[in-house]
Amino acid sequence: SSGINAEYGSPVGVCGSSDEKKENDDYGQNYAVQWSPWFYDLLKQCGTNMIQDPLQPHGMSDWGDHHFWADSSLKIEVTARNQTTEETHTGALAVSRRLYSLVVRESIYLNPNLDRNGIKGRLEQGTGMVLVTASGTVH
Repeated sequence: SSGINAEYGSPVGVCGSSDEKKENDDYGQNYAVQWSPWFYDLLKQCGTNMIQDPLQPHGMSDWGDHHFWADSSLKIEVTARNQTTEETHTGALAVSRRLYSLVVRESIYLNPNLDRNGIKGRLEQGTGMVLVTASGTVH
């Protein structure tokens, strides 16, 4: 199975006590479980042509770089026939375009495991960001 990592979140207080750490851990996990279905549903809509191509001048859609932080990064690693290729994209526009291209132009289907075993969320101390890891399969 392949995984996709995406960072998205909002500032939360800094952890001090063990009770605050558990609360922050719960926050990160709950955020990830709620965020992941929204994100992957939006991405699937691109693949079913329910969303217009945001790269064309004919109009805006709900998909786009406005869903990503300016310093977003995307790492894609593919292993096939004992050979691994890797690509990295940095910046909101580059990340948004690459994900759109995977789903629309390359017809890649991302099937995340959206239960609590497949989705992990962790609050990053100091930044207030939630690191979301979604496991699943790529078709």
